[in-house]
Amino acid sequence: MPIAQQKDNYSPSCQFASIPNDEIFIHVLAPYLETSDNNINYYYDFSQSIAEYTKTFQDLNIQWKWQPVTMLTFHEVIDNITEEKNKTGKLPIILNLCDGDEINGTPGISVVKKLHEKELIYTGSDEHFYRITTSKIPMKKAFDEAGVSTAKWESIPSKDHKINGIFNDLGSPIILKPSVSGGSMGVGIKNVVENKQALEEQVKLMFEGYRGWDLAIDGIVAEQYISGREFTTMITGSAQFPELCKVYKPVERVFHASL
Repeated sequence: MPIAQQKDNYSPSCQFASIPNDEIFIHVLAPYLETSDNNINYYYDFSQSIAEYTKTFQDLNIQWKWQPVTMLTFHEVIDNITEEKNKTGKLPIILNLCDGDEINGTPGISVVKKLHEKELIYTGSDEHFYRITTSKIPMKKAFDEAGVSTAKWESIPSKDHKINGIFNDLGSPIILKPSVSGGSMGVGIKNVVENKQALEEQVKLMFEGYRGWDLAIDGIVAEQYISGREFTTMITGSAQFPELCKVYKPVERVFHASL
């Protein structure tokens, strides 16, 4: 397996080494949340992922471990990975699935900081990316500053925020999204509003929370609603080495007619 090894955090170059599969150990760090709420639990059901990882690593003959982590356990888990490395001599490679907001009990940026501190090889985004994308507001600002085409938007920082004139600025309809949320959590049909009354009612509901979760910790994003086909494009690589990035073919998301 080819592994990219960067000399230091600021080096403009990296070295590639081919390491035999039997000399590495894959640790898949996954956020763990105990809840009796089926709607919340849906977002943390990794049964399909575990089956896929199991088959893949069996085919590659690579040792691996599925490692659930929480805000209370991630320090110990990562420290143990470092200790195992010293004992076995195998190179640990971390597949980091922890992208939580850390507000509602799910680990995210703290895991990345700990992995970096321990100088472990890990997949996923770095600390800077987490900071500007955990909330949609700094992400939208970054798009605007970089001249990236994005839907017109405004932030609603609190339930008492004056929203007069928002339809004049963004048009109608408007879609309301929690600033801190992923996987469409907290977003449904009623989040698309066409008049002030519907807007005010939905904003009030969103600031009350979603099934006990605070999804309005950084406010709400109101966006121009764009009706049309939806595509996702995957990119792998690092912004530090753009020449090594790989852009995959766009994939269209086709939603069930009932939605």
